[in-house]
Amino acid sequence: MPVTVEFNKQEVKKRISKVVEKAQPKLAKLALSDINKYTKEDTGKLIADAQIDSDFNNGLLIWDQVYARYQYYLPNTLTVINPTAKFMWAHYADKKHGKEWRKFLQKQLDKGV
Repeated sequence: MPVTVEFNKQEVKKRISKVVEKAQPKLAKLALSDINKYTKEDTGKLIADAQIDSDFNNGLLIWDQVYARYQYYLPNTLTVINPTAKFMWAHYADKKHGKEWRKFLQKQLDKGV
């Protein structure tokens, strides 16, 4: 007895997109929380403003202080205030937490699709 399976690729893409769109803000907030553990800190403004300036719905994490780019690429890192601060803090956090972020997204896809 033959079996025919029809696969609607467009419908699957649409369903995945909806889940990703719904999960995006949660994932962005999780990533920002992890990344800010390693963000250079003096007054706390750089970290605090990232909560305000970031666009979680679109997955954009933003450190918008005028000195942010300079500090990001400056290899010298003071750890007096934040002992876990790192050079290129987002890249460092990705190496440490990237697998966790991907697992989080996969769980969201598993729940929603």
